[in-house]
Amino acid sequence: MNEQIEKIREYINEEKIGCLLIDSPFDILYLLHINQSFNYIELNFILLLTPDKVILISNQLTLSLIKEYLPEIVEVIEAETTPFIENHFRYIKEVRDVIEKEKVERMGLASVKYIDVSDRCVRVENPIPYFAAVKTDEEIEFIRKSASILRNVYKRVKDKIVNGCGEIELRNIIDVELHQEGSERRAFPTRVAFGKKTANIFPVSTMEGLRDNDIVLIDMGAVYKGYIAEMAKTFFYGETDAKQEEIYNIVLSAYKKMKEFIKPGIIASAADAVVRNYFEEMGHAQYFFHPLGESTGLVKGGISLSPNNQEVLKSGMVFVVEPALYLPDWGSVKIKETILIKEDGIEELTGGPEQDE
Repeated sequence: MNEQIEKIREYINEEKIGCLLIDSPFDILYLLHINQSFNYIELNFILLLTPDKVILISNQLTLSLIKEYLPEIVEVIEAETTPFIENHFRYIKEVRDVIEKEKVERMGLASVKYIDVSDRCVRVENPIPYFAAVKTDEEIEFIRKSASILRNVYKRVKDKIVNGCGEIELRNIIDVELHQEGSERRAFPTRVAFGKKTANIFPVSTMEGLRDNDIVLIDMGAVYKGYIAEMAKTFFYGETDAKQEEIYNIVLSAYKKMKEFIKPGIIASAADAVVRNYFEEMGHAQYFFHPLGESTGLVKGGISLSPNNQEVLKSGMVFVVEPALYLPDWGSVKIKETILIKEDGIEELTGGPEQDE
C-alpha cells in the first residue's frame, strides 16, 4: 500500500465517511503514483476509496490510456457508454452501485460534480493538494528536470528575439524548443507579449511585431513525468527608458525581499505580505492583481501564498512565485520562478532573475 493511499484512509476515518470520491485526474494520478503525461481533457475517470478498497470507474477510452499504469490494488469498473453520456459524462449508475454494494452510509465528495447522486453524499474538503504539498526526493527531481528544460529553452531563444519578430512566431519557436529539450507538453499555453499588451495577466499572442523600446514578456511552463515548473522573464528590447528601469527594479527588489524571507515555519500569507507591503511602500500595490504564488508539482494548488492563507510553510514544498506589476496602458514586469523551500531558505529551481542581470 502506498503512502498516499494510507493518508487518505486516515482522512476517511477522521471525517467519519465510508468512502471518498475523487474526480480530478491530477489527484487520481498522484494517488496512484502514475508519473505520466496525458491529454487531460481525454481522461474521464473517478476514484472511490473505502477503508479497504481502491475502486476506479472509467469509460473504455480512458481505460485504454491508463490501464497499463494501474497498480494491482486498484479494482476497475468499466462503465457502460450510454448511461455515461446520458448523465452528462458522469458515472451516476456505477457510483450508486458502489454505494449499495459497499454499504456506504456517508460518501465524501472532493468536488460537487456528483452531489446529486445520493442523499448520502456530502461535500468535504479535498485533502490531496495538502498531502501533496511536501514533495518526495523523486518528485523534486522531476520538477528540477522541468525547471532545467525552461532554463535551457530560454537560453536558446534569446538570440532569436530580433526587431520585427512576431509574438506568435516567437511563441511557436519556444513551443518547439520545449519539446526538443524534453518537455512532455506545455504546462499551459505559452504566453509571449510585447509592449502594452504585457499588462494583461494572461495575454494572447498575435502577429504583432517587436519594436525598439518594447517590453518583452515570455511566460512558459514545462512538464517532466507529469510534474510542472514555470518561469517568466520580462526584459526590454533596445534602449531602456527611466520608467522601465524604475518598475523593473521595484519588482526585482520585491522578489529579493521575498527570497530572503521565505523559509520553513513562516505563514503563507506572510510571504505574500512581504511583497505586497513593499509594493505599497513604493506606491504601486494597486497594480499587483494576484497572490504571490501557489504550490506546484503533479497536483497544483492547495496551498497558495495569498493574503488569507494561514498554512505553515515546510521544507520540501515547491511553489511558483510571481511578483509582478501590471500597469494599464503601459505594460508589466513579471518575475516568475519555481522555488523549493529548504531548511536554510529557498532554492531557485529555474535559476532566479539574478542570472539575467
